[in-house]
Amino acid sequence: MLLHQALNVKVNDVISFVGAGGKTTAALRLMEELAGIEQRVVFTTTTKILEPIPRENEYLLLANEEEALAQVPELLTRYLKVFLAQRRLGEVDPTVLGESDRDYPMRPNKLEGVPPSLVDRLAQQLSGAVILVEADGAGHRALKAPAAHEPVVPPSTTILVPLADLTVLGKPLAEQHVHRPELVAGLTGTAVGQPVTVEMVATVLSHPHGGLKGLPEHARAIPILNQIAEDRPLDEAREIAHLILRNERVERVVIASLRAPEPVLEVIT
Repeated sequence: MLLHQALNVKVNDVISFVGAGGKTTAALRLMEELAGIEQRVVFTTTTKILEPIPRENEYLLLANEEEALAQVPELLTRYLKVFLAQRRLGEVDPTVLGESDRDYPMRPNKLEGVPPSLVDRLAQQLSGAVILVEADGAGHRALKAPAAHEPVVPPSTTILVPLADLTVLGKPLAEQHVHRPELVAGLTGTAVGQPVTVEMVATVLSHPHGGLKGLPEHARAIPILNQIAEDRPLDEAREIAHLILRNERVERVVIASLRAPEPVLEVIT
């Protein structure tokens, strides 16, 4: 199964990705799938992202709010995929330098994201497009809990996708593996340095101050458990999914290997 099928994406959806362990990969994968079925897509961020290098049928627009509102509709008549940000930043991510295995070509510099109000206005203005929003940062960690100012989820969001990378299981609850481990410890009632468990991941993803923070009242919540090794047994992922589903706001949980040709391993409802 493909990702857009597992998330049941519809025309005019606004999909916000939060958490850790695969947000950019999931958003870019979803963009490719939707473009493959001739669905026009805008990919943006309300935080910061690496600068994508546009390929065929893609366009990178750096613009302020009013310029974006004027230009994006016209660009979507000529390109299936439009990347949108405000401007280039001087900030560089050294982990990108020299990488050759990245699924999508990226420059090492960061782009400043757009205000959530622009996403909301685009959602009202555009017809026949899907908007993908990276609404959180995690510093390349596998799990995170949001700080007070995070995530930046636009109110127009129709699907909120919290993520975690299950390679974190059994690893110490520490900065090396977890973004803001002290906040994860607070949400889960554990101590920094303890091994990350199934219960801890489930609590973080389903907590109203964790993975579901900022969830609009009308939005669907569909967490993704990113299990990088396709051949790894699904037992732990299924256990996490069933624990998450105790929260009635969660519609389903997707177990995925986001870099696989068919990324969805299972959907738990």
